This record gives sequence, C-alpha cells and structure tokens, in this order.
Amino acid sequence: VLIAVVAAAVPMAATSESATRASGTPATGAHATGTHATGTSARAVRGMPATMAVQAIDDTGATVTLPAPATRIVSLAPHATELLIAAGAGSRIVGAVAASGTPNDRHVSAAGPAVPNVGDARSVDLERILALEPDLIVTWPYTVPAQVQALTARGARAFVTDPATIEGIATDIERLGTLAGSEAQARAAAAGFRDRILRL
Repeated sequence: VLIAVVAAAVPMAATSESATRASGTPATGAHATGTHATGTSARAVRGMPATMAVQAIDDTGATVTLPAPATRIVSLAPHATELLIAAGAGSRIVGAVAASGTPNDRHVSAAGPAVPNVGDARSVDLERILALEPDLIVTWPYTVPAQVQALTARGARAFVTDPATIEGIATDIERLGTLAGSEAQARAAAAGFRDRILRL
C-alpha cells in the first residue's frame, strides 16, 4: 500500500527530473561524514562549508548530515526508490534492492539503464554496496537492520524513511530533496502530491 501511495507522487517529479538531466546541469557532491546537527533543510554545519553542507531529520528522529548534496545514493526499500524519484534524485541512484512486480522496477530503469541490484528485503550485499561508494543510503526499519547497522558502522550515512501518514510521505520527499540537492523539485512534487490527495 505504501509503495502505491508513494508512486502517486512520481509522475510529475520524473518529468521534472528528465528536463533537468536534459539541460546538462552538472551534479556535484562528496562522501558523507558522521557530523550531526539539527534541522530539516540545508544550513551551515560546524566544520563544514556553509554553502555545501545539508542535513535533514529522518523518520526515527535522527539527524542525517552530509558535507554536500548526495550524488551516489543506494536505496534499500522499494518505496524509498519511489520517494527518491519523486524528490528529483532518481538519476543519483547507483544501487537498489530488487522488488519484482512493484513500481520500483520501472522507476529504477527510468533512473538509469544499469542500476545494480544490491539485494532484497531479506538480505543485502554489503560489499557490493560499499564498493558503490554511496554518500547516502535510504532504507526503512524492515530491511535487515543488522546489515544496515553494519553499513553505518563502516561509515555509510543512512536516512530511514518510515512515514506513518500521508503528510509524512510528502515530508520525506522534501527531506530527501534537501539531502540530494534537488529541493525545488522535491518541494514541487510534495505540493503536487498533497494537492492530489486533497482532491480524492
């Protein structure tokens, strides 16, 4: 059900992202660090350049801080892939879990012709994920928590998405847009999603 609801936010965002890719705008980014701060949007973080550092609070209440917008993202949940696409960050997905028969397959293909499969809900390939050098991992509480903890213990930064409400889905789109440096697209997608829900 969550995947189907999140998918409703994708069409507008996917179109917007395709236009951005066609414009040839270069992406920038760097690997994440373990610095923590508070807030849900881009702002200065101690020890990091004010114009580069981004941060957002995930659905566990943890603050995720990156020294620059993420350019290499691994998605460890089907709905996380949908959220990333909606947030305008689909082209930054470098790995994703398998989700046969869900919209995830279609959208990963749209994000890139050769996005590596890094596992499924039962098990993920830790070494393959680390080899992809992600600066952000987007997961949820039900994707092998012990393996996700192993990734964070080795320096990976993780954003946990587990929205409990419709508004929570829109908020996660905005937060992921902050972390991926695609805030304008994410805000537009979240606003469109809220409008469509209100019209139901």
